[in-house]
Amino acid sequence: MIIGNKVRCRAIIGTRSHLDKLCLENVQGEYVNDHEWIPYSSRFDMFEEGDCIAFTARITQYMGVENCGKIVDKIGLKTIRDLRLSYEKKHP
Repeated sequence: MIIGNKVRCRAIIGTRSHLDKLCLENVQGEYVNDHEWIPYSSRFDMFEEGDCIAFTARITQYMGVENCGKIVDKIGLKTIRDLRLSYEKKHP
């Protein structure tokens, strides 16, 4: 996998968080992950938890300290990098 490449995947719709994030579970295809948190939008209103969806996304890299910065600092790993899927927004 190369950062910046588009990949085709499928996943199961999981839970929605109080922070307007949606968990995609069991992500499979050209990119594999046990789960992936994505921004929630109204386009997901047609799906229910447990539904399987297929999609295309771009692989991007981010610093893995968004939610656990204090833990990362405590163990001295300030530059943890991880991969995520980014979705292109379509404008009308």
